Amino acid sequence: MTGTPGTIPDAIKDVVITALNELPDGAVAWRTVSDPISKERLIGEVSASSALGQQFCSELLRVSRDLIARKAADEARFEPVTAVSPDATTLEWLQALKVLIWEGEWGQVADEFAPLLTDEDIADYRKTGRTPTLEEVIESTQGTGDRVLEIRTADGELVYNGRRAFEAEQKAFRNDWKP
Repeated sequence: MTGTPGTIPDAIKDVVITALNELPDGAVAWRTVSDPISKERLIGEVSASSALGQQFCSELLRVSRDLIARKAADEARFEPVTAVSPDATTLEWLQALKVLIWEGEWGQVADEFAPLLTDEDIADYRKTGRTPTLEEVIESTQGTGDRVLEIRTADGELVYNGRRAFEAEQKAFRNDWKP
């Protein structure tokens, strides 16, 4: 939504004021570092598009966006796949998988599928005698800022599809409103 800089769009005002009116009269609607703000005062601040009203709307929309993105990502995390995963993960199975990632540092999708585990990863796992689960490998990749979009077998069968979760998260961030 766009509007004049320094004003809260009417559609946002309507939703926020309607929600605030659900609170009992005299209720504290928001606590800032300096003081609690009553429902009535906050309705006035939002109506006037004051700096405080803009800050409240911006924070409320940010939290809402984050909750929606998190819920969508949680619901879409493990979509149905075509490849059968083994009952017990083996290093050989993980080594045979290919991954397509969205590279956080560059903000783009990798050009092609790459091995899920590097030679260094494989050597480390063999040395420790530990085999990670597929979920642990995905979480470790995403901990670097990259996102796993797909994991496929050497035959091209889909093992993991994270595209829907990633797209939901990206859409939520693109729709972020700022006063």
